[in-house]
Amino acid sequence: MADKPTHKGKILILTSTFPRWENDNVTRFVFDFAKSLLPDFCPTVLAPHDSGAQKNEQMEGVSIKRFRYWVTEKGQNIVYNGGALANFKKTPLYFLKVLCYTVVMFLRSVWITRREQIPIINPHWLIPQGFIAVAASYFTGAKIIITIHGGDIFSFHGKIMRSIKRWVLKKADEVVVNSSATLEAAKSIYGAREYRVIPMGLDYQHFNKAADTETIRKRHGLDGFTILFVGRLVKIKGVEYLLESLKLLWDENHHFKALIVGEGPKREKLHDYVVNNGMEDAVEFVGWVDSAEIPVYYQAADVFVGPSIISQEGRPEALGLVFAEALASGTPVIATDTGGIKDIIKHKENGLLVSEKSAEEIKKALKVLDNDEQLRKTYAENGMRHVKKTFSWKSVGKQYSNLLQKL
Repeated sequence: MADKPTHKGKILILTSTFPRWENDNVTRFVFDFAKSLLPDFCPTVLAPHDSGAQKNEQMEGVSIKRFRYWVTEKGQNIVYNGGALANFKKTPLYFLKVLCYTVVMFLRSVWITRREQIPIINPHWLIPQGFIAVAASYFTGAKIIITIHGGDIFSFHGKIMRSIKRWVLKKADEVVVNSSATLEAAKSIYGAREYRVIPMGLDYQHFNKAADTETIRKRHGLDGFTILFVGRLVKIKGVEYLLESLKLLWDENHHFKALIVGEGPKREKLHDYVVNNGMEDAVEFVGWVDSAEIPVYYQAADVFVGPSIISQEGRPEALGLVFAEALASGTPVIATDTGGIKDIIKHKENGLLVSEKSAEEIKKALKVLDNDEQLRKTYAENGMRHVKKTFSWKSVGKQYSNLLQKL
């Protein structure tokens, strides 16, 4: 094994997804996480390249290095535009590209760590970044602190993949999980070690700052009880059960407007359901909106509904930061009692928890909140306090910095 680097304050963050340019709609929590380590640490992020992105740049104090893993830029299509898991079945040559991705990230990790004398590697997601980091440590001597987000631990259940996960969990110096649900899943694979629970954070002020919602209200004709969903339109998000609950309200002549913000493979089927049930005036598919407008949508809504379900493979919502975003914006939440959602939503404190796949329970919860403005206000106030204390980047960054300084 190589000698351990001695330069303090540096950390190499490995990730499969990262904003490609300013105001990119790609999930930015790894970027925000890197910024939360400043100024105690000097983070360098290694992420896959995509067409139109710079290969090397500085963004708000964070050094970003992007690597190409395929012959053509257009062929680099396994991680962005839906994510690795979503692209698994639809991307030609997937396995070959994953192999190339893994090899190139490994080589770049070793080269950067040795060249810049970086003492710590922090891979986000167990597979493949965790595997790459542990393998790289044999050639660099770097300490490994793995961050598990959930999708990596709840997916890939084959015997070989489970053995790889177990090896990575055993060899890492520290393992951080983002929720109680992820913790239990990690323990079921390898229980002979200590895990630390630190959630990913959010920019509390970005969501909590009072926004002018009038433009959004006029754009979508919001003049009554407003229901909001934000997220990818995929099966695990359970949007079909939200629409079924809205159909129940519609049949009772209940006045409401629901905004569905997001895109995904289920959109056409979901839209057809709305049309077939004559709810076009009550349910609007907004598509993706600019990240700067997301807090405005949250604040324009009376309630946020996240009807996530457990997938056929047993994968729950590991955490679900959209729930924390809604609470930070002062919007009460209705969510399903699954996975790590319970770490954010406290039943009858800052929102209501319902059974998964239950349109009837969602309908009842919506009616409760529609009929009680004071209850909505109480849940909103409790939610803002909870998120500020637990999920702000200031809190998350401090916990990680304390852990990193002990390595």
